[in-house]
Amino acid sequence: MSAGMRSISCVAGYHLNPWTCGIAKFNQILAQRLDVPVVGIQQLLKDATHRPLLSVKLSEFAPLHAEMLDAWTGERAGRYDLFLHAFDGSSIERRLVANAQTVFCGNRELYETMLPMRPDTIELFCPGLIRNQPRVKPTDLPSSTYSNSFGWMVGSPLAKNSMSN
Repeated sequence: MSAGMRSISCVAGYHLNPWTCGIAKFNQILAQRLDVPVVGIQQLLKDATHRPLLSVKLSEFAPLHAEMLDAWTGERAGRYDLFLHAFDGSSIERRLVANAQTVFCGNRELYETMLPMRPDTIELFCPGLIRNQPRVKPTDLPSSTYSNSFGWMVGSPLAKNSMSN
């Protein structure tokens, strides 16, 4: 992260119901970890004070909402971060990537797709979204699983301490 980066004020997503949308569930858990609210894209567009982490899969947007987000981010280049869950190469997606201060990707394939456009893209691991600990019996075999399904957050650029000046 650049030294001058300000903290994000919210995690913004399109779908908000964590019971019906995996990205909404991811956004909810991430926002809890970062101690910021989750806001809907339509709410975000009405309030210019937010400095969001846009956590999006643009292919899920209604065309009108994608165009509205495109206009909003175009007016705020460098004043939002972007967490991509997918990338189809549309002109709107390309502008979102170009105008973001920081671009995060949740997997290696997406990260490699972004590198030619944004060599400063940050690859993160996006774990499964089961929040409870599995009930397993202890064994003599060592386990390489995380003790917490969000072990990837520790020390990552999205960790709260890394997001402030």
